[in-house]
Amino acid sequence: MSTSTGKKLCGATTAAMAIGLLITPAPAQAGPDCYGEAAGYQFAGGEVTLNYPEVGAHTTFNAPRGTTVDAPAETFYPNGTSMKGRVTGEIDKGGNWIKLTVTRGKYAPLLLTGAVQPPGNKPSGALTFENHDMQPWDSPNQLICIPGAPIEERPLPKPAAPPEPAPEPVAQQAPPPENPPPTEAQAPPPEEAAAPPPEQNQPCIPDPFDLNFPGAC
Repeated sequence: MSTSTGKKLCGATTAAMAIGLLITPAPAQAGPDCYGEAAGYQFAGGEVTLNYPEVGAHTTFNAPRGTTVDAPAETFYPNGTSMKGRVTGEIDKGGNWIKLTVTRGKYAPLLLTGAVQPPGNKPSGALTFENHDMQPWDSPNQLICIPGAPIEERPLPKPAAPPEPAPEPVAQQAPPPENPPPTEAQAPPPEEAAAPPPEQNQPCIPDPFDLNFPGAC
């Protein structure tokens, strides 16, 4: 690898850092063959290319179908040289985060992070090298969806039964008084007229002047 190429990889510019910071993961979007809550992304299987536009270099490797990779790789430079190494890493299951490590012989590895970017479902992100400066990377390869478990159809809840009509109010009789008022006592039957007292054989007082006093005669 030439000295100028090495300097480009280890000394990222401020613009490159800004590009790396602006690349953010997009929400995973299920394609026509993706369904369910656990759908994510995976390698389709076959050759994958990782481009480093800042230096015009790229890495190629064969990834098996799935979310993880640990495969031999080769990094090519614009001056016609190349370096062999490996690519290891994974795609977050159920999501779209990508983390890859690219080794290149005796040189420090390239640490790639990124995400699937719609439309096209192609990955891109930012890489760090040695002093942790950032540079952009991307790939022309389209990742495919992982079909998630189908969402079970749940029966619709049964409609609630209409409420029963309220019973008609029943007229309540007034409770009898605790202490009923005493009934008027029946008047005693009129006493028979008292019989005049029997005449007693008593002497009477003469009443020559008709004064009619008791005992007068």
